[in-house]
Amino acid sequence: MELFKQKILKSPIHYTGNKLHLIKKINNLNLGFDIKLDSALDLFSGSGTIGINLNAKEVFFIDSNKKIINLLKFLCEAKKDYVLKNVTLIITQYKLTNSSLSKPIIKVKLKSKSKNHNNGFKDLNSEGYYKLRNDYNKIENKNSNLSNLMLLVLSYYSFNNDIRFNSKGDFNLPVGKTDFNQPNLKRLIEFLDEPNKDNFNFICSQFDSKESIEVIGKVDLIYIDPPYILTNAVYNEETKWDIEKEERLIKILDILIELKKPFIFSNILNNKNAVNIQLESWTNKNSKKIKVYDIEYNYRKSSYNKINRDLQEREVIIVYYG
Repeated sequence: MELFKQKILKSPIHYTGNKLHLIKKINNLNLGFDIKLDSALDLFSGSGTIGINLNAKEVFFIDSNKKIINLLKFLCEAKKDYVLKNVTLIITQYKLTNSSLSKPIIKVKLKSKSKNHNNGFKDLNSEGYYKLRNDYNKIENKNSNLSNLMLLVLSYYSFNNDIRFNSKGDFNLPVGKTDFNQPNLKRLIEFLDEPNKDNFNFICSQFDSKESIEVIGKVDLIYIDPPYILTNAVYNEETKWDIEKEERLIKILDILIELKKPFIFSNILNNKNAVNIQLESWTNKNSKKIKVYDIEYNYRKSSYNKINRDLQEREVIIVYYG
């Protein structure tokens, strides 16, 4: 069984912890699942990158960030012409640059107005971006068509094209250097044209809620990529990851083994001098039931006698075949 589709689809949104790189690494492992993949679950789905590329008839996406889940659901249900038209209208309304339409003209304008070329579109878009961000944060209903579209546009103009919220739930990233460019337009259109998106199911819930457990019980395969407790990535203040959540997640792994549910789990076992003690202990305890793959191994060109001595960050794929 091919785990992922042949043509890899990029998520229409950028989000912390994007997993596109993991798809290529997992493909190189040739995991060899011998199961019929009618349904699958992308737990901690984030931008949805893993789920939209799973070779399953039906895919469930579970994440605790309501705004991200709502945005992805909106993009699955809305008509392509409606989304593209309104993205353009918002960009025009807030007087933001749009290099997807007029890249050569924008470059000339950029050179004439900005003394610091390293700022990209930052100087041109700063005023409009902060007005858009302020207007978005004022909206009470964050699941309206307008708020979803505004959030999408904000992501194209924010720092690193990311999406992040503070503890109050406000979008809090500063303006970035890029705009709605041709690559962003391309990935948005490709997602809106995805024929299988009618079979995507988005659920906002904690990973170990009753609702999540019910989904886990009925799918054929679960992919799990939680926030990595050992990395320094800045996750949303609304959904901070800590040791208590790590331990709750390990209990879910035990449940999956008890139910004989096949799963793929990606994480970091050690980072420099730090060790994920909880996960390492669980891995050792279940060493006869699972397989642990060092995914960095597949991406080093030199001979492998130096692999363990040089590796400061040990990223792994943990597989349970059921």
